[in-house]
Amino acid sequence: MPQLKEIINQKDWDEIVLNKENSSLLQSWSWGQLQASLGKKVFRYLLEEDGQFVCCFQILIELNRYGKMAYIPYGPLTNWQSLNKEIFSKIIELSKKQGVDYLALDPQLEEKRENYEIFKSQGFISDYRNIQARYRWTLNIQKTEEELLKGMRKVTRYSINQATKKNILVSVSNCKDKLDEFYTLFLKMSNRKKIPFPAKDYFEKIATSFGEDAKIFYSTLDSKILSMALIVFSLNKAYYLYAASDEVPNNLPAQHPVIWEAIKFARSRGYEVFDFWGLEKPYTPENLKGFDMFKTGFGGEYKDLILPQHYILNPLKYWLVQSISKARNLWQRVKHGG
Repeated sequence: MPQLKEIINQKDWDEIVLNKENSSLLQSWSWGQLQASLGKKVFRYLLEEDGQFVCCFQILIELNRYGKMAYIPYGPLTNWQSLNKEIFSKIIELSKKQGVDYLALDPQLEEKRENYEIFKSQGFISDYRNIQARYRWTLNIQKTEEELLKGMRKVTRYSINQATKKNILVSVSNCKDKLDEFYTLFLKMSNRKKIPFPAKDYFEKIATSFGEDAKIFYSTLDSKILSMALIVFSLNKAYYLYAASDEVPNNLPAQHPVIWEAIKFARSRGYEVFDFWGLEKPYTPENLKGFDMFKTGFGGEYKDLILPQHYILNPLKYWLVQSISKARNLWQRVKHGG
């Protein structure tokens, strides 16, 4: 019978998570610290049978517009090919003890019918509201710089080379030391592009939770900051979380050299993967525009993940809230002529 053990030490937890298939920033101790600072309850568990690893997961308990939720982001971490179905009963039991309305899982499994069947057979349903990035883009950086450059799109290589010729410099700083400048530029960009933005307090909590593992890379020309990127280093990967840029002429390649320097920085320190997080749309030639075009220009691998999986514990409340949410969304579309 598998035994469940709560892990309360950061070193022990990150060692457990580090070499697991599909290990993720969202299952790291520091990400849990960030979520706790946002008011969520955070628990970390290891499931073993006869001393052998079965599964591990970081689970968040939170209140949102859809009710009280138990949530495992990009988890649980387990061997899905030889799945021990005791995993589900243990997680559901824990969720019940927390008095939640539903359990949500975001497993890093590819979009395949057989992967949906794993959860359907256990009473889960798919939900079409993605919590995390579903269309994932990552780059294996266990290569030489020459190999990485060769794997890029031609225009990306050209922009990197042009940055050197135009005397654009790239520097790196701890997140906390450049946060004010980053947020000022982030707000400027968000207002210009009319996109929503988190409060500054959120970025401050990232800086606190990750410490020196949160860096800001930035490009300058004649001491003027052109572009910035917030990169978090966790476990064996580097994660491209946020970008901020000023309006610059098209002939000034401000963003490409920032990410290239971040990739080289990560590679030189032994990180194995540079994670671009998500694309806005599925990876197809006709969808490659804007930021998706920018990210994929560095080369990498694409993975389309299955939808979030929900296990309903309070059916009456769950379906009532779902109905209200659908009605609200319909009203918003009608109101805005959509």
